[in-house]
Amino acid sequence: MAIRVGVNEGSVVDRAEGARRSADLARPLDELMVEKLAEYLEVFHQEHFSNLVLSAKSHDAFTTIAAYRRMARRWNYPLHLGVTHSGTPATGAIRSAAALGALLSEGIGDTIRVSYAGEPVCEVRSAVDLLCSLRLRPRIGVDLVACPTCGRAATDVVRLAEDIRAALADLKAPITVAVMGCVVNGPGEAANADVAVCAGDGKAVLYRKGKALASVVTSQIVASVVAEARKAAEEIGPRKV
Repeated sequence: MAIRVGVNEGSVVDRAEGARRSADLARPLDELMVEKLAEYLEVFHQEHFSNLVLSAKSHDAFTTIAAYRRMARRWNYPLHLGVTHSGTPATGAIRSAAALGALLSEGIGDTIRVSYAGEPVCEVRSAVDLLCSLRLRPRIGVDLVACPTCGRAATDVVRLAEDIRAALADLKAPITVAVMGCVVNGPGEAANADVAVCAGDGKAVLYRKGKALASVVTSQIVASVVAEARKAAEEIGPRKV
């Protein structure tokens, strides 16, 4: 059985004074966190116990990255990555992706935890999507991409994307579905998608692997994309896990 030994930024606070000691104020917080972790590890070393996993978390992505880099250079223990009290999903997603993404791309980290103030299911979804985005985990199900809204968009791209995502939530085949708001840049940007739709004013063009299939009216966009995506999923089949 492994034991996780961790510190966070609160671990370097003097509990009696409720603040960091004045002698430490000029030192980097990540350095203080790693030194505190070393103190904890000494207890286990004295007992000749080495089956450990280490963590050092802050709400600040920059500090978290710096701390884990120090740990990776200093020890050869597995590292559990995370950003603590990162806020709501809106802020936590950015902080977690910034810190964990940077570290994982450097080969640092063995397990991860995305922490939000909110529904735990959102934490798991964000963690899985992060790993899939870095190609550290095979994607199962639909990879939905959508263009940024701009002056050319003549339809509600966000609503279309969310409606399509919800309708295809049960698929297990690793397919890419692209929702584009115009027929100017849309076809080129979605050329590699298994299924794509490029919407215009009152209608849209449906694509399969970059080839135009049909023109559909706005009210039929979601149903048309969903139907074509399910055909593609049947051809590919579910990803083996």
